[in-house]
Amino acid sequence: SRHNLDADARYRAFTWLATTLGGGWEHWNRDEEHREVPKSDEYYVKVGGDWTPGDWFLGRITYKPSWRRINEYNTFAHIAHTVIEDELAPADAAQSQSVLLRKFDEGERDRHQTHLTLQFTPFDTLTVSLNGTCRNDHYLGGEFGLRDATTWSAGIDASWTPAERVT
Repeated sequence: SRHNLDADARYRAFTWLATTLGGGWEHWNRDEEHREVPKSDEYYVKVGGDWTPGDWFLGRITYKPSWRRINEYNTFAHIAHTVIEDELAPADAAQSQSVLLRKFDEGERDRHQTHLTLQFTPFDTLTVSLNGTCRNDHYLGGEFGLRDATTWSAGIDASWTPAERVT
């Protein structure tokens, strides 16, 4: 199960400039028999700005650092339901996992994420948006497994509304 709590506050300093400040928390409860981490908590803060010099343009940038922490990491969570693959392992071998390994989806992590959106509306019926995100993750604890990851994404979205009920 997952529980989230988020809050944002927005202040419009001028008609063309607004800032956002926010924060949040995400809590996970996992199956203790099949997952290494039964509980994790991730906290984040968010700061952003919107620039709208006219009706035809919106520029938005958001920076969101976050910190995921766990209560414990049980490397031996799978031993009770170990399966031996006949073709891959001898009959007396069991699946094992290094006690130094941390799985990336359950390990402690520090994240820095920046998101940029540029939205253009050259006509009342046409909107084009360019967006991009850059994210850097640093995983804590353990000696094996994913340690650092840098990812990015870019996209474009176009919306044309030739009639009131058609987009």
